[in-house]
Amino acid sequence: QKESASAPNIKDFMSSIEIEPVTLDLNHGGTRKFLHALTSIILILILAMALGMQYLTYNMNTLAKTPQLRPFYSKACEFLGCTLPLQSDLAAIRGKNLLIRSHPSKPGALMVDLIITNYAPFPQQFPLLELTFSDVNSFPVARRRFKPDEYLSGALLKLGHMPERTPLHVSMAILDPGKEAVNYYVVFYENTPN
Repeated sequence: QKESASAPNIKDFMSSIEIEPVTLDLNHGGTRKFLHALTSIILILILAMALGMQYLTYNMNTLAKTPQLRPFYSKACEFLGCTLPLQSDLAAIRGKNLLIRSHPSKPGALMVDLIITNYAPFPQQFPLLELTFSDVNSFPVARRRFKPDEYLSGALLKLGHMPERTPLHVSMAILDPGKEAVNYYVVFYENTPN
């Protein structure tokens, strides 16, 4: 059987096609992308951990007083050899028997006597003590905050912290705020380092 002149010759057509080799690099490109993604994730995790550790370290004095975080800081300080700050619970510090009288030897001065007790189940640092005088209408006439080294003396000054359930007598001399100051009270504040 004769082939028609117009019909293409399949053999000629097939031989005219140039075959170029195709390289399929399935492993190399996929592995590179995977390693790049894995490296990026690991770097992000390391940076996030470093940032978290920096935050926890920088805020240690505040965060280590938190009951939920204190065990973590305790373990970390055992390993690193650091010292934990004292726990703090201002609501557990009570003042009683506040007595203000004329100073026996200094005119224009008053003597302040107060008993403070730490009812928390742990020792804590001495608070700031704010003494406020008010008039008959409870309007403040004079107010001052005292640091522990201003209201403590003698053996109390050497303690460094308030022991548990131990009444401590505080006595100090102050200037008389005047005749309008007929009422007075004490409030405790957190003693945070500057």
